[in-house]
Amino acid sequence: MRDRVRQAAWKGGVNNRDDYRKVPEGSLRDALNVDVAQDGSLSLRLGSEVVYSGSDVRGALAVGDRILIADGDQLIDFDTRTHVPSVLATIAGAGRLVGAVHNEELFFCTENQALRYRAGRLRRWGVPTVSAQPLPTIVGGGMQPGVYQVAMTWLNEFGEEGGTTSAAKIVVGAGQGLSFDLPSLDGHTPLLYVSAPDGATLYLQDKGAGQRLVNVVRDDTARLETMHLREPSPGDYIASHDGVLAIAAGSTIWLTNPLRPYLLDRAKRFFQYPAPVGFVASGSAGLIVSAEKTYLITSPESAEPAQGELLPYPGVPGTNVELPDGRIAWMTQYGLAAEVPGGGAQLIGDQKFVPTPAVAGATTVLESEGNQRAISTMRPGADRTPLAVSDHYDVEIVYP
Repeated sequence: MRDRVRQAAWKGGVNNRDDYRKVPEGSLRDALNVDVAQDGSLSLRLGSEVVYSGSDVRGALAVGDRILIADGDQLIDFDTRTHVPSVLATIAGAGRLVGAVHNEELFFCTENQALRYRAGRLRRWGVPTVSAQPLPTIVGGGMQPGVYQVAMTWLNEFGEEGGTTSAAKIVVGAGQGLSFDLPSLDGHTPLLYVSAPDGATLYLQDKGAGQRLVNVVRDDTARLETMHLREPSPGDYIASHDGVLAIAAGSTIWLTNPLRPYLLDRAKRFFQYPAPVGFVASGSAGLIVSAEKTYLITSPESAEPAQGELLPYPGVPGTNVELPDGRIAWMTQYGLAAEVPGGGAQLIGDQKFVPTPAVAGATTVLESEGNQRAISTMRPGADRTPLAVSDHYDVEIVYP
C-alpha cells in the first residue's frame, strides 16, 4: 500500500519538546514508518528490497555503479547494474570499513589496510615508505672528498613515488666511490638519490634493483622531494576536499599532500583534539570536524591550513551527510545541524525536536515523489535504555 492519505495539515513535522498535551496545531508528537510531505500529507515510508545477503555484512562503500561490501573476511564487489557480487579480496574479519571518493577513485580503510579501488582494480593506497637507507660499500672511484647524503625511495607501476626517512650520511675520501646493492619489491622500482659533497639536496643517480655504482654525483637530475613523507595508514573517517584527503585516526586529523593522496607529512599537516574525531566532512568552506566541539578547517590544500570553531558541541559520530543543495548536515544532541554558506553552522528545527542521546549513527538523503529527506538512524550508548521508571511524591510543609 503506497497511496497518500490526507490526514491533517501537519507541516510542522514532529514536535517532542512541548508537553505531549500541548503539541502545537500542525505538528506531530511522533510518527512511525510514515513520511510527511511538504503539503502536510502522510504516506508510508519507502520500502526496501534485498539485493545482497551475506553472512556478516558490516559496511558498504559506493563508487560509481559499484558497491564494495565488507562481509566477514571477504571484500565483495557488487555491480549495481547487474546485481552480481564477486569476491574482490580477503580482508580483516572484523572492524571498520570507511572511505571517500577522490577523483572518481575510492580510497578506503579496513581494520588493518589502506586501499584504493577504481574500475574493478584494487591496490595499495600508498607506496611503501623506506625506513632504512641502503648502506653502500666504499670502493675506488672519482668522487670528491666530503660527507654525502644517500637515500632511496620506491616508485610503483603507476608512477607514484613513495616517501623515505632521513638520509644516511657517508664520509667519502678523494678517489673513492659508492657501491650500492638495491633491494627488489614486486611492482616497484628502487630509486637511488645522492647529494653533492657536503650538500643538502639529493639528486637521482640510478634506479633498479641490484648493484649500482656511483663514481660521480650528477646534479642535473630529479631532486628528492619525498623526504620525511610517509604513506597513509588506516583511519576511522575519510573525506576528500580540494585535492587532499583528510584521514581521522583517533583524535587526530591527517592531511595528505596536495594532489598526492598517497603521501602525507606526519610532522606538519595534522590537527589534534581533546576527544576522538566523530566525523570529518568536506563542506563548502573547508573540512568540518566533530570532536569535543565542531570545527572548520579552512584551506586544507594550502601550506597553512587554519581552524576555527563552528559549534560549541560535537555531532553524533558518523551522521554527516551531503544535502541536495551541496551543504553538509549532521545530527547533534540538539537536533539536525547544517553548515551555512561562507563558513557558519546552524540548527534546523531545534525549537521543536530533540533526538534521543546517541553515541554513533548514520545519515543518508532520499528523494522520492519530489520530496527530499535526510534520514538518520542512531545507536544509543550501552548505559542508555528506552525503559524508564518514574514516581512522584506529595509533600506538605507544616510550619509551627
